[in-house]
Amino acid sequence: MTKVLLVEDDKYMNETLGEVLTESGFIVDKSLNAKEAIEKINKDSEDYEFMILDYNIQPSKQITGIDIYDLAKKRNPKVKAIMISAYGDKKIKEKALKGGINFFIDKPFLIS
Repeated sequence: MTKVLLVEDDKYMNETLGEVLTESGFIVDKSLNAKEAIEKINKDSEDYEFMILDYNIQPSKQITGIDIYDLAKKRNPKVKAIMISAYGDKKIKEKALKGGINFFIDKPFLIS
């Protein structure tokens, strides 16, 4: 089974995406903030095949989803990622995609 790290600071979105991924057969570790995500990466980075990352992770204004992906990628070069964000301006999208993020999805989006 594929193990996913979900990093989303909105509790409702975190729970919803986690449920959808679990129902789809993924093993999901969820983080609500950068500190939790970094701890999970430091502990289990080799286990994660995939990440779903919010760009803007509150309460940290210094650490973005791109930063978290960079850390995970150093520990596990094979990890893939999707970035989700309500702040999807062109510069952020370009930075994410140049940094190795595989896809960028603008919020809000529908889950079906």
